[in-house]
This record gives sequence, C-alpha cells and structure tokens, in this order.
Amino acid sequence: MIVRRAIFADLPAIRVGFAHLVTELESRRIVPYPTHDLGTLDDFTVHLAGRVGVDPRLLLYVALDDATHALLGFLGGEVLERLLGYPNRYGAAHWLYVAPDARGRGVGRALVRLACEDLANLEITHVELASLTGDDQWARRGWYPYLVHFVLPLEAVVAGAAERPPAPALEPAPAVVVPEAPVPVAAANGNGRKDQDLSLSVDVLRLSVRPMTCFRNAEIRTLGELVQKSARELLRTKNFGKKSLAEVKAALAEHGLSLRPRREAEW
Repeated sequence: MIVRRAIFADLPAIRVGFAHLVTELESRRIVPYPTHDLGTLDDFTVHLAGRVGVDPRLLLYVALDDATHALLGFLGGEVLERLLGYPNRYGAAHWLYVAPDARGRGVGRALVRLACEDLANLEITHVELASLTGDDQWARRGWYPYLVHFVLPLEAVVAGAAERPPAPALEPAPAVVVPEAPVPVAAANGNGRKDQDLSLSVDVLRLSVRPMTCFRNAEIRTLGELVQKSARELLRTKNFGKKSLAEVKAALAEHGLSLRPRREAEW
C-alpha cells in the first residue's frame, strides 16, 4: 500500500471516492440536512482543484494499491483558526473514506498517521471533526464531544420569535433570590493562591495532547484532582513520561500550584 500526500492527478479518483462517501452517509442520516446533489460533487472537486499543491492549510492524503495504484481511500481536512478560545489553530478533519474491499486492512489508520505527522510539524495540538446525529463511533474511539449543532428553517425561527401578549398577572411574582458568590475551593494539599479555584477544568493549563489524553484516561478532570497526585503517581499513568511531567509542573507553577509531595510510603 502506498500512502502519500495527494497531488492534482489524484483528484478524479478522489472525486469518485467522495461520491461513494456521500452515498453511504446519506443512507444513514437521521436529519436530512444539508442536502446534496450532483452539484455538490462538482463543488467539492472545484474546491480541491483550487487548493491542492497550492494552499499549505489543506491536508489531503491518498492510499493507493501497490500494483494497480487504484484508490484504496483518502483523508481530507485543513488547518483552521478560531476567533475566540484556545487552541486558536487546530486540525479540522472533513472526509475519511476507505473503499469497501479495502476496509479492515489498516488503510484509515495509515492515512491518519501521515496526517498527524504534518499536524505535529505545524505545531497543531488538537484535531476536531463533526459526525452525523446518532453516529457514536467517534465516542467509542475515545473522541469527546464539545459542541452540538442545531438547525431550523428560517420561517420556524421567525414564528418562534414572534411577540406574544404577556400572560395576565394573577399574583405578584416571588422575589428573586440572588445566590451568594461561590467560595473558591481551597487547595487540599496546601498549595495554590487563596483565590485559585481548583474546581476549574485542567483545560485551563493549555497542555499538549499527550498529558491531556493521559488525564482523560486517568479521569483527572479538575485542578483539584490533579494537585492531589504526586509526580510518582502521574508517572505510573500509561504513556505519561518525564517530558509530560515537566510540562505539567511548569503549567501548574504558572497558576501558583504544584503536585502533592510524595508520602513516605511512595518512596
């Protein structure tokens, strides 16, 4: 199997693969939105033709049969930037297709590995993708959802936003109780600034992919849970090494925090 970055000459085969991908997705869609027709296929081809080999943000890869050079699969995406939030640059995976007779042979994983090499060289730390409603394969593969999109026709939005006469007041409305501001959680291991909220997600540390993946696998979600761990405990976590440990310590220090000192039993 040959796995490489796509070139302009690959576009006809990628076009055919994309047509098969859309057909498969259409057969499984619960919500018929957006719609697709032959014009979609032309738009897809024109979009890639204007960017492949020219736009460095485009990420397009093909897997070909060694003997026939027939397309076994393709992966397409791009590097995008968000206006607000971090990371502000991320990899967006748009299309992944493997021909039916090539499935189960590691074609998809080979395409993803090559794309990850390019993303790492571009210092991209996260990859995002969208899936159809009801498709849970990405959750089963370890991806976690962070955003859900909803759609409604404009006329339905207009109807929902129409002014309605106020309901008659039968009795005075109850007084609004303003809750007191939450008291920041104190650091149980004695470190940290007094105003440091340890209930915050570890995402605020803005760590690289490896330590964040290890935290997710170890079910470490908040700063409070993290600072209860010693360096030795973290190093026992699968795939968490000394480089990740140094990164975590430095990030905690920026927030006035540190890991729990080792107990005598851990020596």
